[in-house]
Amino acid sequence: MPLALSPSPLAVYASGADSRLGRRGPRNLLELLGDTFTLDDARRVRRQQGLDTDIVKTAKMINNWKSRGYVTQISDISFQKRQ
Repeated sequence: MPLALSPSPLAVYASGADSRLGRRGPRNLLELLGDTFTLDDARRVRRQQGLDTDIVKTAKMINNWKSRGYVTQISDISFQKRQ
């Protein structure tokens, strides 16, 4: 009797048949924010995702986005996503 081979996990993922595989890892918090956002908006999104809302950690997250070119700062507390 021939063996029935199941598709590889990569093939299942690529086909979209197993949506669990695409849900690994933390969500991209930047995607949860509007095109313009404030420091408080970023803290709110962190809280909703169960992360620490410490101002220093939130500012470090935004500074990482700035250094990677994802956002620009438009005032002391507001930012805009780059297109």
